[in-house]
Amino acid sequence: MQSATVIAEMTIANVKSINATAEITIAIAKSINATAEITIAIAKSINATTEITNAVAKSIQATAEITIAIAKSINATAEITIAIAKSIQAIAKITIAIAKSIQATAEITIAIAKSIQATAEITIAIAKSIQATTEITIAIAKSIQATAEITIAFTEITIAIAEIIIAVTKSLDYESKMKLSFT
Repeated sequence: MQSATVIAEMTIANVKSINATAEITIAIAKSINATAEITIAIAKSINATTEITNAVAKSIQATAEITIAIAKSINATAEITIAIAKSIQAIAKITIAIAKSIQATAEITIAIAKSIQATAEITIAIAKSIQATTEITIAIAKSIQATAEITIAFTEITIAIAEIIIAVTKSLDYESKMKLSFT
């Protein structure tokens, strides 16, 4: 929208510049015409003094018109310069907008990367938790195994004690029988 306005302003400025050039040409022609009239007035007679004065006035007017036309031309050039500056400003704004868009895309990419990293860290944490749970299960299994081994050991000790008691009892019975036989 702003770019179209700038192009329109440049077109208007160009038309004004052409118009000003045409006015300069007309003014120059009028000046030449006025000079011719001055020459004719001098050739005719002393009564032509009034015509000469008029011609001089026309010449002064033509000079003034030339000055006005030059001023208009300068103004038109200034408007063209302003239009060009506005166009450059619009291009700069577009460039800034593109740069901001690129920056935003980069920030989105960084955010996605951070999200992926966070997801990976969660996955690692879950894996470590599973590993820890497995290690706890293994430790519990080892503890149960150790308890069973202790139970077996106590059973073996009980059996051994029982066997000792049986052996001692048998030994005592044998001694008793021996004593009875001697008597």
